[in-house]
Amino acid sequence: MRPWLHQNWGHLAGIAMLVLASIGLIRIAFLNAFAADEIAFFVWGSSMLQDPEFQGIGSPLFRLNEAGYGSSYWTLYVNLIDWFETDAFWILRTLACIAFVSIPVSIAVVGNMAKPKFGYLLAALWLTMPIAWWCGKITGPETFALAMAVYGVLLLYSDSHLRESLSPRMAQVVAPLGWILIGGAVSLKLTMMPTAIFAFLLHFTFPMKEGKSLKTVSLKMFHVTGLMACGFLLMTPIVIFDSAAFVQRIVTLPSGEAWSWMIAKTSLNNHIWGWDGVFSGGLVQWSLCPLAFLILAGMLLIKQRRVFLILLISFLACWLMIASKGALLGWYWFGWIPMIVLSLLWVLKPDQPNRGLIATVASVILINLLFQTPDIVERYSMKSQQAISLTQRSSVQQALSEITNGKSYDLVLDYWEVSHVGGLEFPKSGASELVQMTPPETNFVSDRRSSKDSAPRRFDPGVVKANAFCRIHDMGTYGTEGKSVLVVVSKRLASKHAFADFDRFLTERVIPNSPDQTTYSRIVDLPETAIYEIHSGASVAGLVNHADSSR
Repeated sequence: MRPWLHQNWGHLAGIAMLVLASIGLIRIAFLNAFAADEIAFFVWGSSMLQDPEFQGIGSPLFRLNEAGYGSSYWTLYVNLIDWFETDAFWILRTLACIAFVSIPVSIAVVGNMAKPKFGYLLAALWLTMPIAWWCGKITGPETFALAMAVYGVLLLYSDSHLRESLSPRMAQVVAPLGWILIGGAVSLKLTMMPTAIFAFLLHFTFPMKEGKSLKTVSLKMFHVTGLMACGFLLMTPIVIFDSAAFVQRIVTLPSGEAWSWMIAKTSLNNHIWGWDGVFSGGLVQWSLCPLAFLILAGMLLIKQRRVFLILLISFLACWLMIASKGALLGWYWFGWIPMIVLSLLWVLKPDQPNRGLIATVASVILINLLFQTPDIVERYSMKSQQAISLTQRSSVQQALSEITNGKSYDLVLDYWEVSHVGGLEFPKSGASELVQMTPPETNFVSDRRSSKDSAPRRFDPGVVKANAFCRIHDMGTYGTEGKSVLVVVSKRLASKHAFADFDRFLTERVIPNSPDQTTYSRIVDLPETAIYEIHSGASVAGLVNHADSSR
């Protein structure tokens, strides 16, 4: 028994790590909470299902949709909604969970084929990166494109370095399949382009080094480009049927902040949270801390400068792509970050001890684990709090109904939660302006068609909106403008923004910018939710005001 344990302890530890990681990823995937984009995607899918142009099991594959991304993603989602209705939420979550769990497992398997136990080290490096624990729009195309990109590069490595371990039939298909998967990943999400650049350069710099002729390499390049194009077209065949519209869509993607130095700089390092509680972050927040980057870069410069240069070129391509888009969305780095881990396969020399490489990777794992763990835990905690908040909806609704019974307000700002189980309901008043993040009709859990002949669903495509968040921020600048205001605030969401301490926000920013005699009171204080009344002048009568709130 002892000799067996001595020989296999590394495998036991590695398998235990993968099992524990899988449990954590499954837990994230099945939290009963969804990002605003996930809800929007369900709405878009439902809208396509109702559109006569999208009728038929494969019709979304050949139609230009308004939501973007690869049409194969929408073909899958629209049909899942048609067949399973709101259960499509959870089916897509299940598929996304399988994709995420399979990434570290596939890295470990291929790495171990290259050198026993080295794969576990690479998988551990991947798991220290927050990208491995993403809990944003889990059911979005990013998840599937990320998995496809990783599979594609691993297949290319298997073809070039592990061919002897493959069966003859398998050896013939791994490389073509790898290129097709990479092309498909780019088609699903254009931000996967750095993966294609990395794989292309890696594949065609080493043959040149090995003395192959320029003509041979050029012909191979055309072949590989064709395979990636096939993958791209398989995922988005609309390119063939309406290429002008597809190109026009890409051309109009950049925002007004495109090519801004502020965007380029901030995309490397930021701690920005979105209005919907989804973390944006930069490259550092999704991958390696600066010290880990420096150590890994130094090792690559010493051991394999060609790999370092290819990583650098693909990094610059990704950075320029983000700058050209003009959007601070940290998951735009997902097309490059996995290449940090996978590039180490090309540094490995299977017939040597690789002590320097192993020591470096182990050091980077430890450093990054210490640096990134608090952030990973914080993001997971935010998602868990959302699930808890949604279970308290009835309590919040009851308290809201009791406290506002018979009252009317000029403005109601509802910044409660991103909810797929329905938003809050407010007293009807013709004079009131209601600005709501999530309206009551977003209860997708209970909304089911009784039969195929039932009336189609009618959802606003922009059903979950940032308007309430923006109006709260505006109050900090312009005050209440003499209006009586009811504000419902999610403590979870507010904690990541300028009005985290809402009492202080009202006292220091809203009240000073409002008319004289403006006061406020916190009328409901629940574990995850707070409700405030703000009144000006005569409208303050009868309200119990916060001791330090009046001007």
